Amino acid sequence: MGQEDNFDDLDDLSDSDVVNINVPVVQYEPSTQQRLEAALGEVRIVRSILDRQRQAHEKELQELRNQVKSTDEAKSSKVAELQSELDRLKTELVFIQNEAQLSKHSFDHQKRGKPAPAQSVQASIPHSTASVSRSPEAKRSSEWALRDGFEGLAFPVTPRKPIKRKRDSMNGDSFQSKLTSPRSNSKTSVPESTSVPIPTNVAKTIDNRYIIAEIVLHYPGDGDGKLLIDVLADSPVPEARDLALALTTSSPDSFSMISGIFRSGICVLKLPPRLPVLEYQKSILGFMRKLAILDVIAVMESCGPELVAACRHLIEQHCIEIDDLQQDTPYVTEIKRELGTKAFELLGIVAHGIREDENLIIQFWKAYTLSFAEKTLSNQLSIATTRESVIVLATGIISQGLGEPDLEFKTRSGLESRIILRLVKILADSVRYLRPEEVLTLLNLRLEVLEVLGYILQYMGPNSLGMNTSVVSRLVRGIAAHYEIMIQYRNGNQELAAVAGKITDVSVRLLYYLRTLCPQAPLASNRRMRQTHNENLLVMARIGLCEKAGEFISSTAIAQARDMLEASMTMDEADALDECMK
Repeated sequence: MGQEDNFDDLDDLSDSDVVNINVPVVQYEPSTQQRLEAALGEVRIVRSILDRQRQAHEKELQELRNQVKSTDEAKSSKVAELQSELDRLKTELVFIQNEAQLSKHSFDHQKRGKPAPAQSVQASIPHSTASVSRSPEAKRSSEWALRDGFEGLAFPVTPRKPIKRKRDSMNGDSFQSKLTSPRSNSKTSVPESTSVPIPTNVAKTIDNRYIIAEIVLHYPGDGDGKLLIDVLADSPVPEARDLALALTTSSPDSFSMISGIFRSGICVLKLPPRLPVLEYQKSILGFMRKLAILDVIAVMESCGPELVAACRHLIEQHCIEIDDLQQDTPYVTEIKRELGTKAFELLGIVAHGIREDENLIIQFWKAYTLSFAEKTLSNQLSIATTRESVIVLATGIISQGLGEPDLEFKTRSGLESRIILRLVKILADSVRYLRPEEVLTLLNLRLEVLEVLGYILQYMGPNSLGMNTSVVSRLVRGIAAHYEIMIQYRNGNQELAAVAGKITDVSVRLLYYLRTLCPQAPLASNRRMRQTHNENLLVMARIGLCEKAGEFISSTAIAQARDMLEASMTMDEADALDECMK
């Protein structure tokens, strides 16, 4: 009861009479607090020591990794050096083996009391079924088949019987030349090989030249035979001996003589099939280099389609040799350069020699431009010493086919425009092989391509070109790339300033034709072509052709291009564009 009274008294207390109740706080003893702080300090010390040890461990691991990496790089470099040295030694071994073999043959001939012959070269007439992308394949047929565009130029192969030191006469009227040594000396008898008879209508007035052509076609090609020059030197025909002398010299007096002698034989003279690099360099390459002095224009006028077919096969063999030589050494690069130069010389010669025959031109472009130019031009552009001459030559071939006033094949069908646009596309892509320091060469070459394209658009018109806007767009975008490169490398160069003016003039003309081909209205239903059109307008605005292009392109199109350009440029670029368009 007493406790209840106490609670009742609490209820009667006012706010001012409330007593504050303090809860006691647990206080550690001084000794316990000190031990806790000491333990925490030890933990921090241990953690710091562990962190330093971990950092030292990671640093040591990184040093070991770097050491292993440097060791691996040194080993890789050493392996590469050893591999290069091995390749060099292999090449030297090939040279030494061939020289040893040649010395052995020379010693054997001297031992028998006879003059030492030069190194023999395998000679046979390859089948014409070979393409640019693969090696020639044997074709078991009675005819010498040719590729597209030359099906009507098949020559019958002379039948042979496998009888030792005997042969049948050739088909047609041909001279039966003596091709073997006397039968009394059987050890030095010359094996025979197949040949192709020279057309009678070509050789009927040539006499001794025809005999020499027969000798060239039948000269032996195995290890025991003689070199072509030795065969000609031993011939009873005086002109053949003169030819052998001319082939071993570079006298200008022999140029016309060689041209006249081979007017009958070059139409069926073929390169041997694939040979080792050493033999090719020593024999065929040197032989063809001397044949480059031929007056081939006159030869084509007299031989016609036969010579065109022969040059086609020569180019084809060069392309095969270029594809087969995969070694990346200065020796092989020299051979590739010679092969490419000769191939493009023959291509330009053929294109020039047949320009009067429209049907033959169509066949040549159809058979060659799509297959030969697309592959071999790209191969040759990778060789720095020939890419400029190659592009200039190919561009000249295009402009020649379009610029001759007496050539009226341009508007007959779409074949010529498709072929030429294909080649223009190749040339448009060729600039990726040029280095930035070759900017002036790059600009001039691309301008030549643009001028050629302008001729195409001018002469053929939109109906002939159809919807080939991809090639046009590729070249127009190339103008912008050139303009940017020119701005980057100009630095007060007057020559580049002149090129800049030429770029502007050519661009205005090209964009005018482009505007004719790609009017804005029909593009509304084609998203892809509308995008191409917008890209071309963007390029036009980037170059700053508003002042000169105003008479060709509407102000609306210029405004559209400027809006697109300003949407993706910085303030500095916008100010530069304003200055350019004033």
